[in-house]
Amino acid sequence: MKGQGNWFKRHPKITVIIIGWIVLMFLALLMVGNDVSKDSQNTNSGQPLTIKQQMDEDIREILGTSNRNVEKIKEIIITEGENGYFIGIRYNADDNLNSKMIKGYIINEDIKVLKTLYTKYENISGVGIIAYFPLTDAYGNNEDEAVINLRIDRATADKINWDGLLPENIPTIADKYYIHPALTQ
Repeated sequence: MKGQGNWFKRHPKITVIIIGWIVLMFLALLMVGNDVSKDSQNTNSGQPLTIKQQMDEDIREILGTSNRNVEKIKEIIITEGENGYFIGIRYNADDNLNSKMIKGYIINEDIKVLKTLYTKYENISGVGIIAYFPLTDAYGNNEDEAVINLRIDRATADKINWDGLLPENIPTIADKYYIHPALTQ
């Protein structure tokens, strides 16, 4: 077997062609991947996003994906009224170690959404957010229930220093606030 050496060293032209094809295929895959991600971000085929689409994207980006193997977003409704847009958000809350941590995580996510919407868009009249989480009833049946429901209107949002807001003050300052008793234990 002496003298056979490395195949690639014995065939340098073919080696260069093979490496070239590999590089071209890699670049082609990168370009296709970029085109797909652009299309998924904007369904208007190159048109700028509407304000409703921008709001929807911001909400989805903040809330991300669920850690419970369910769709994170149940529903986002954006309606335009004479005082601006009202945004209704229903989502599946993430699981955590205990009810106190679940509650804290939900409120922190809600604050991120509210801060982004109220600081980025001046034409929002109100935002309502409902977080759902599976609870077990006395008979052992699991069902998604609204565990935190809050609403903050523009007048209240304008008073908030978003960078100094403490999560424990949300129940006090929200225009509407409900917490399921399961999260207060």
